[in-house]
Amino acid sequence: MSKNTKLIIIISLTAVVLIGGAVFGAVKFKNSAERNSSQANAFDDILANMAADDALKLDFKVFPKSDFKNYIHAGYGFSFDYPADWSVDIFKDDVGDVAVIQNAETGILIYVYPFDEPGPITKERILRDVPDMTIENGRQIKIGEAGVIDVLIFDSDEREMGPSKEMWFVHGGFLYQISAAEGSGEALNKIIESWKFN
Repeated sequence: MSKNTKLIIIISLTAVVLIGGAVFGAVKFKNSAERNSSQANAFDDILANMAADDALKLDFKVFPKSDFKNYIHAGYGFSFDYPADWSVDIFKDDVGDVAVIQNAETGILIYVYPFDEPGPITKERILRDVPDMTIENGRQIKIGEAGVIDVLIFDSDEREMGPSKEMWFVHGGFLYQISAAEGSGEALNKIIESWKFN
């Protein structure tokens, strides 16, 4: 494994903790802000500050589909359906991109970073670089239209984000890390069952 790969994984996991904590903390803050009109714009301010100068609305389109919308990311060539009453925002960090799919109570983070290994990602592979990471109930599944993408799905419990369902996979030279907070299981299922690369 190259130094570059190890650095990207460490940075990615650090970003999971930092951005995940910020976003889901902001979601909880938004709930209390709705009860207090003097704080009504706090959540928007937090997201704006999180994005700062690196905010990047990438080339994507959203198409309504009854109770779901379809997200298309032209840059990475993937798409998925998500609940129509949720929102999708894209942020750029130092290494890759983060998609935040959320409603007022919970959310899902999708990290996409360059990766120089073919995969598939395994529990042992993650623990080689991040030995303290919680990985429970790990198993391999296949997703995508033809079921050709090998995905490691597992439960984790990072301090900033709390309990989460994690789905990690490699495709086209990128590492995809999907982190779903508690309460987002139905949306996660819809995202995964409809995920495809165009």
